[in-house]
Amino acid sequence: MCGNNIYGNLQTEEEREIKTNNDIRKAAKKIKEIELLEEKENLTEQEKDKIKLKQKWMNILYPESVFNFKQSNSTLKEEEKLKQKMKKQIVKDKKRQKEREKREKEEKHKKEEKERREEEKIKREQEKREQEKRQEERRQQERREQEEQTKEQEKIKREQETREQERRNKEEETREYERIRIEQEERKIPKKNKEEEFVRVKTIEIEKEFRKLLKINNNNINKVFRTLSLKYHPDKNVDNIEYANICQKILTNVRDEIIFEYRYN
Repeated sequence: MCGNNIYGNLQTEEEREIKTNNDIRKAAKKIKEIELLEEKENLTEQEKDKIKLKQKWMNILYPESVFNFKQSNSTLKEEEKLKQKMKKQIVKDKKRQKEREKREKEEKHKKEEKERREEEKIKREQEKREQEKRQEERRQQERREQEEQTKEQEKIKREQETREQERRNKEEETREYERIRIEQEERKIPKKNKEEEFVRVKTIEIEKEFRKLLKINNNNINKVFRTLSLKYHPDKNVDNIEYANICQKILTNVRDEIIFEYRYN
């Protein structure tokens, strides 16, 4: 029974050693993977959880029992080397941790900045759309006002044209009526009376014209007389010289009458 227990204990120690070596190799492999992950910038939640297990694998790879070896010269040297290596690893881990935190902070800042820019962009687009909408509404309002104004102007123009046409029609009717009346009277009046009637009518016409031009020319009688003399001069009425001579006599009489009025009134 004792012999069996001894062999059983030896087998157990051997299994333990094999298991320990396997754990150390596994820990070394895991630590290498974690070191590679620490150099990455964008980490997933699963990768962050792996990094948190680094200390666990470090304890397996560098157990505290290594410092309980026999205090021989070679062992002390190995122990010192191991301590230095662990210190360097700790410093390196801290540095990587700081770099990772810095990257995470920068990534967070970049993300926030990106979100802020996106919000500003959306806000600018909304303001632009609102402004375009207001401008379009203003243009439509201006077009409606312009159309209404144009319609009103056209209406006024049509009314003016209608009134003008009515006035011309009325004048035409009056002239036609006057022409017919004169023709009827001429048929009734003898030739001598016709000439007297012509002189009477023409005298009234020239006097009206003379007085109208006086108002325009500041009551300058001589200037108005010269203007009308040119109008009724025989050279200007070659086809009807007799008519021109009669008008000249009438014009002279009208001028003399007006001069008399201005002098004694």
